[in-house]
Amino acid sequence: MVPGRARGYGPRMRWTVPDLPSHWAQGLGPAFVGRRRELDVLDEAWAAVLHGSRQVVFVGGEPGAGKSRLVAEVCRILQRNGAAVLVGACAEELGPVYQPFGAIAAALLPGVVDGSLETADGEQQASRDQVERRLRLLAGTEALDPVLVMDDRRELFDTLRGVLTAAAADRPTVIVLEDLHWAGPASLQLLGHLVEHVDGARLLVLAAHRTTEPDRSEPLLQQIAQLHRHPGVRRLDLPALDTEDVAEFLRREGGVPRHRAVPAAVILRDRTGGNPFFLREVWRDLEARGGLAAVGADTTSAPDVVRDTIRRRLAGMPDAHRDVVALAAVCGEVVDVSLVREAGGGEHVDPALDVLVAMGLLEELPHGSTRVRFVHALARQSVLDLLPPSVRSRHHERLAMTLQSRGGSGPGRVERLAHHFAEAAALGHASTAVTYLVEAGELAEQRLAHEEAATRFEWAADLTEETSTHEELLLRAARSHMLACDFARAQALGARVVGSADPVRRLAGATAFEDAAWYTGVLGVESVEVLLDALAGVDSDASDPVQVRALGAVSRALAYSGSPEEAERVVGRALDLARVTGDEALMADVLSCAVHVGVGPAASARRLGRCLMLTDLAVRTRQWRHLGPASYTRSVLAYEGGDPDELARARQDLERTARVSGQRYWRWLADCAEFGQRFVSGDLAGADEATTALLELGATFGGDQVEGAHGVQSFLVRREAGRLGAASAVVDGHELLDAYWPPALLALYVELGLAAPARRVLDAVLASDLERMRASARWPGTLAFVSEAAATYGDGRTRALVCELLSEYRGRNLIMGPFVGLFGAADRYAAVLDSLLGQGDPDSAFAAALDLDRRMGAGLHEAHTLAEWSRHVRRARPRDPRAAELRAQARAIAEPAGLVKVLGRLAGDGSSTTVPAGLTPRELQVLRLLVEGCSNRVVATRLAISENTAANHVRSILAKTGSENRTQAAVYATDHGLGQ
Repeated sequence: MVPGRARGYGPRMRWTVPDLPSHWAQGLGPAFVGRRRELDVLDEAWAAVLHGSRQVVFVGGEPGAGKSRLVAEVCRILQRNGAAVLVGACAEELGPVYQPFGAIAAALLPGVVDGSLETADGEQQASRDQVERRLRLLAGTEALDPVLVMDDRRELFDTLRGVLTAAAADRPTVIVLEDLHWAGPASLQLLGHLVEHVDGARLLVLAAHRTTEPDRSEPLLQQIAQLHRHPGVRRLDLPALDTEDVAEFLRREGGVPRHRAVPAAVILRDRTGGNPFFLREVWRDLEARGGLAAVGADTTSAPDVVRDTIRRRLAGMPDAHRDVVALAAVCGEVVDVSLVREAGGGEHVDPALDVLVAMGLLEELPHGSTRVRFVHALARQSVLDLLPPSVRSRHHERLAMTLQSRGGSGPGRVERLAHHFAEAAALGHASTAVTYLVEAGELAEQRLAHEEAATRFEWAADLTEETSTHEELLLRAARSHMLACDFARAQALGARVVGSADPVRRLAGATAFEDAAWYTGVLGVESVEVLLDALAGVDSDASDPVQVRALGAVSRALAYSGSPEEAERVVGRALDLARVTGDEALMADVLSCAVHVGVGPAASARRLGRCLMLTDLAVRTRQWRHLGPASYTRSVLAYEGGDPDELARARQDLERTARVSGQRYWRWLADCAEFGQRFVSGDLAGADEATTALLELGATFGGDQVEGAHGVQSFLVRREAGRLGAASAVVDGHELLDAYWPPALLALYVELGLAAPARRVLDAVLASDLERMRASARWPGTLAFVSEAAATYGDGRTRALVCELLSEYRGRNLIMGPFVGLFGAADRYAAVLDSLLGQGDPDSAFAAALDLDRRMGAGLHEAHTLAEWSRHVRRARPRDPRAAELRAQARAIAEPAGLVKVLGRLAGDGSSTTVPAGLTPRELQVLRLLVEGCSNRVVATRLAISENTAANHVRSILAKTGSENRTQAAVYATDHGLGQ
């Protein structure tokens, strides 16, 4: 991208854009060389922006690679040609939340205040005052907007999105995010929200970040990987400068003739690794020692050269000046001169800073500014590396005391005080550091940055020696981790407080432990134990909200530990106590536990009633954390009960919870529901894609609680698509049941046609404690897998037993967990078993199942029901033409969708539904015609394809089945039950 290629954008509009950062506008220092390919990429991105396509470029590289310089050069060009450039940066030290977006929100604020930027984005149209206050909230200049409530982060994000969209409509806009590797989790979520929801805006996002240790940010890289799937998002990792680039630098920066620059460039390229910052510093050092004549004088690595150079420069300064340099480095990359002056002795500061500017370590900001900045983060880090830890602590102490004595307020002041006092904690400032860290945590809470709040409360807890304060801060951190969906960390902190000597805090810790544990669906027994032990340690008080909430938690833990009757008794008492208090918040907390209590169809109506009560409370009070469990449970019950209208309403509420709260857990549940919809409709490709996204999202919760769900979801998709063949290489039928969930292992054996192992596991499952299994959310999945195995390998007694187990679900769908396993109508499974047993009325059961499938829009289930019904008719009434009609209807659904499992059932009576040899649905059709003895021409005519295409299919079939000719392929089909 060069000035001649930049484009103009017409007359200026109403919005007055801010100036570029002063250190960009006044000149960018040494010669800018190389980066021709990178400039072309950015030029291409900008051309797309001008055509209304949002573009995002993640500019990565090692420290000193020239990321900021490249971005600055490009932005200077674009700004001169009329683009709006908004710049935000992150700092390594503790600072205001939502860096780097706080500065961008502050830059947009004047346009909102004067009315030149207007937006109607968001779930509900916000007033200008609301938009203004939310921008101030992001910028860190406003306390919590009373219109906002806790967990309503989506509205905050939508506000910035809407204003940015309005700005980009006014003129093409660039937002620059510097040092994004230091961004907090809330900022990364905000970035993801913006990228996903401003597709049509004339907006370019340039995000600079380090890609090397120790600064490499794994959360950022995960976010980049997720966002990379969106159009207009690209990565641009900067390579090292090549020899020609270094030679150009020597010519332009040092006036070195070309014939001398190239040989020197070879040496300097090797010594600096092509790192622009190292090149600049090494050249400055060489110039001081004779220029080109000193190029080959030593072979010290570039980083050591930089440190040695800075050490030599500082060694020649008076002690007072060196003290100022150290104090400035501890202060930050951007140095508050007045603060350093107050903390560092007054008259020594200005001369010392002047010397540093002359040395090239610092650069001045515009005339009249009270700040200077280090020329690069590496320059500052080199100074810090030279300081002993005790000296650094003393400097933090001096800065902290000075800041505190100033008083006042302002963005970032509390965080700076917390940072400096915490770094000086060993000097007797721990209690003061705790005070400011807690205040910083509360500010993060107010701004809905739960992840940062948790970090700050934990830091404060680690610094305090007072047990009660330590435990209270751990509980606050656990609550913030819960809101941030890091359930594993929240659970661990709750467990630490469970050991408290104080009964009240022990009960609070036990409640926090269970509150985190239920999200994983495990540890119910342990949660019951710690809660009951903690309740036994306090004086019983039925009016105490803490104890009432703990009772609700006990009921949920009992439900997850397989004790539904006891859970119902406890939750009934908790609800009665909450109702007497008249406290709606308390009632909502208990109802959030109560919706989990109860298993099976008998409890469905009671659970649904509680869900509707909780939904009403959540919507009325705008407590979206309560709408989550209500809407999730309603959606599961609606699918089970076959109520598509209620399912649609519940999914809308679940989606609203995910959208408005901004919490990843509810997004995961909403996406699980979306997976379920894709799966049952027969969109296997979409369902498969969804499983991968769900695993990636679930991995951010902390722990591995979603891996089991992912395994079941992937298995179901793959068996429907006939893609389980690879499992035969790792499964031999001798697997230990203790290492697996037995019903899933049973299902895999059935699919692979491993008869003896399948019978062994089937017998083991049915010999287990069935009553305890029925109390689990996995029970419907167990029923489905056991029913399939019994139909394939079971004897009459086994099939009759399973048929009896299915009876309570007749007229309903089978669903396991949060849309992890969706199996369709229980009537279908019962009808298959009744048909094999020769009992009951299978036709009526199949008809009921088909009606339920069609009512729910479940094409996949409908195809299975039609296929199994046709098999029943062929078995019971071989001459009945109804079988052919049902087969045709099933095939009409299965073939376009690639439902290989269904096609396998239609092809023959073999038990295995994984098509051998990886044959595609079309190849199955061709193979069936080969069994009939059809020629390629007849195959082409019957399937409405070309004869050449038919021949290609035949060749593929021969290769996949290992057949030498068409006759052997036909024999293969017969042996594997793939013929007509």
